[in-house]
Amino acid sequence: MKRIFLIIALGFCNYCFVVAQCSTVGYSLTSIVKTPKNSTVQHTYTFTGTDFTPYNSSQLTDLETELKTLYDQAIKVLDGPSLKYNCHAYTFHLSEGYYNKVWMSLCYPSAFDIYFTDISYVSCAESEASKVVYYMNSHSAIRINSSKYESKWGSGPLVQHPPNVGPAGYYPTSTKTYYKSTAYLDGPTTICGEESYVVYNSNYTVYWSCSPNLTMIDGNTGSYKTFVATGTGSTWVRATIGSFVLEKTGITVTGTYPAPTSSNANASVNSYVSINPPNSSYNYEYYCDKEGNGMHFMSSSGSSTSVYISSPGSYTVTAHAMNACGYAQNSTHTT
Repeated sequence: MKRIFLIIALGFCNYCFVVAQCSTVGYSLTSIVKTPKNSTVQHTYTFTGTDFTPYNSSQLTDLETELKTLYDQAIKVLDGPSLKYNCHAYTFHLSEGYYNKVWMSLCYPSAFDIYFTDISYVSCAESEASKVVYYMNSHSAIRINSSKYESKWGSGPLVQHPPNVGPAGYYPTSTKTYYKSTAYLDGPTTICGEESYVVYNSNYTVYWSCSPNLTMIDGNTGSYKTFVATGTGSTWVRATIGSFVLEKTGITVTGTYPAPTSSNANASVNSYVSINPPNSSYNYEYYCDKEGNGMHFMSSSGSSTSVYISSPGSYTVTAHAMNACGYAQNSTHTT
């Protein structure tokens, strides 16, 4: 009996995209599905009838064995058959983090083209793609890598499979079109204390992650996220949108602005005094309100300097420390 059911389910898959044989019986039109550019995906339906009884683990294993025999040993069943959603809904909606299951492009195979006409996705090479559309819009899948795709087979199961494997009605060995998201991640290349990053061109849920020398403020979701430095060095920020990953690498975390410091030194008239700020990795600019009047700098900038004292008195040298975050508050050195 299980074999008979499977053949019927896959047979439905093979023909469900032919307009002349479509039916909306048991389905209710909905406008809840939007593209990343917020366009409504027309001809999208929710199932109002009784779905298949969920498969238990044993039944899923049997189904996977059946599909391996019929198609390819690399097949892996991820979820059982369902009338609630189809391949396009999984590829462009559910895989992006949404939970409301729908049947997309029912009776209108080109309805999901709105994802391309509003430029939410653009065509690209297979190696860059996150979405794959099969010949004549017969099927769609998400690309895991060049040898592994995931797709929903009509009212049948959710399957992980090689790119050229699937029901004959999907023309799995024919020409495919590959797409990548136009969403992009923007933000600075240097983090001074804290900085913010934003994902543009996506209304999908964005999940953020980062390297250990950063921490996030207010959770890990949202199109806009602020990161606080907890260390220094090279770092990265990553935004995951469903199956699509945006990453900004080569970010330099300099920590915070250099802290101000001060020191005192005694010197004799007609002698040199060394000025050695505490952090030699910073560049400094040096100032004194008595420059040229009893003292002068040997160098007015650098990681250290010295001054020549020609007249007795008290002289305050101000050292402005600078790193990639800019200048610190004043550091003072009194001689």
